[in-house]
Amino acid sequence: MKKILITAIIAITFLCACSNESEQNLSTPSSLSVPQKKGSTLGDLYRKMTESDSYKKLSDSKDIFFAKMNFTGVVEDIDSETKILTWISDNIASTSFRDTKEAESEWNDLKLQQKAIMVENEEFFTLLYSSGKGTLYPIIHEPYEQTTTGCEEDCNSANAGCEGIADAYFSAGLEYASSYMAGGDFDSAVTVAMVGFTGYVCIMNECGTSHAACLQGCH
Repeated sequence: MKKILITAIIAITFLCACSNESEQNLSTPSSLSVPQKKGSTLGDLYRKMTESDSYKKLSDSKDIFFAKMNFTGVVEDIDSETKILTWISDNIASTSFRDTKEAESEWNDLKLQQKAIMVENEEFFTLLYSSGKGTLYPIIHEPYEQTTTGCEEDCNSANAGCEGIADAYFSAGLEYASSYMAGGDFDSAVTVAMVGFTGYVCIMNECGTSHAACLQGCH
């Protein structure tokens, strides 16, 4: 729970940021209060992308990669490509990779798949860039309304808030990717999208752990 609280504080304090063209760092968004979506078109294009077989395959591959990391830190430890690969290198003995070469090879393969999907869905990223920051989050995140009281319901509500942070982190990665694509820098766009997804999985795992512990405390 402590890690989640730290992440939540960061979400209130910082804006999503990329440090420079050669290295993309993500921090959780400054606020989960975002503008209403401008229309259904962006949502339609997002769903078209995420419901494709290639996207689902890539998402599964990303989950497998993260699982092989056996990551034990916080999202700030892996908020850039350099940090991700450095963490793996420093902790290679505790990962499920044979060596750093295998990890880097799998990471680069994921980036190639990511790039193919982004090229295939360039219309989505073009519209996302023109729509402005904060327009994707309300499309991908379903608000949670607590209708009853009680320990378990409080746990569910807290978990929904935690998952909201994860969704905001993920959407920020795609928004920054769209800005790089608008500038013609596909390599940086791919990297920041990958970092955004990795952070999303990290936060979601923490949400699940904290939620399970909270529910156990109710009994």
